[in-house]
Amino acid sequence: MPTDAYLRDFGCGLGAAFVTTSITFPINKLIYRQVLGDGRLKNAFESIRKEGPFYLYRGCLPPLLQKTVSITTMFGVNNSAMIALKRYNMNEYLEKISASAASGTLEAGFMPFERVQVLLVHAKYNKRFRNMFHAFKQLRAQYGLKEYYRGFTIIWMRNICSNSCFFITKSELQKLQIMKDKRVKDSVKNFCSGGLLGLIMSTLFYPMKVMKIFAHEKIGGPHYSVFKTAAAVYKQNGGGLKNFYPGVAMNGVRSLLSWGITNMVFEFLKNVA
Repeated sequence: MPTDAYLRDFGCGLGAAFVTTSITFPINKLIYRQVLGDGRLKNAFESIRKEGPFYLYRGCLPPLLQKTVSITTMFGVNNSAMIALKRYNMNEYLEKISASAASGTLEAGFMPFERVQVLLVHAKYNKRFRNMFHAFKQLRAQYGLKEYYRGFTIIWMRNICSNSCFFITKSELQKLQIMKDKRVKDSVKNFCSGGLLGLIMSTLFYPMKVMKIFAHEKIGGPHYSVFKTAAAVYKQNGGGLKNFYPGVAMNGVRSLLSWGITNMVFEFLKNVA
């Protein structure tokens, strides 16, 4: 991909990430509190309310930075990989999955931001870590660089699966007649398609998010494998599959808004750039 096109995608990703994260962060924080607590929306909301508005956007900077780089990588690297793979005359879906694997793997390299975000939104760490930079410094000094990448495999698997799902489904949606209907504004179509994809992906891969939060909430000690993490999540709070879905309804609402806004803003900025 030409440099100017890549820079354009970076700028579009920056704008989309900033708008999306700023609007949906409080909802995302509520979801994290459900997962980190007893799973009840009422209790999660009450814990945030008691902390007051000062702490509402605590932990917002890591996902803002991570989303900026992640969205840029997701779209920019995926498009570059698709262009490079064209020469091999691969199957259309295998090509999309391969490109998604490339972008998802690179995205996983920026997971320290997600790692620190979990610590900053957790109430028990409000006094231990002042901000993102302090958290990074403390983790590095006390546990080493490896602590930044606790739960890496879970995030890597999630990225590849969700990216493949996103680009394949988006391509199929674009083939539908409603997406070609000129009477429907592009911004509405982009919001609806992005929101629908976000809702599907967030629900389908939500157990991975719960496992990620479970892994990231820990500081120090052994690094569990994906299977050990899944087993630990299953056994907590009395055991059962319900442990993989606390906050899933609110997450669906957040993802619908988040991906709808992201897709709409990204495509809008890309068209006017």
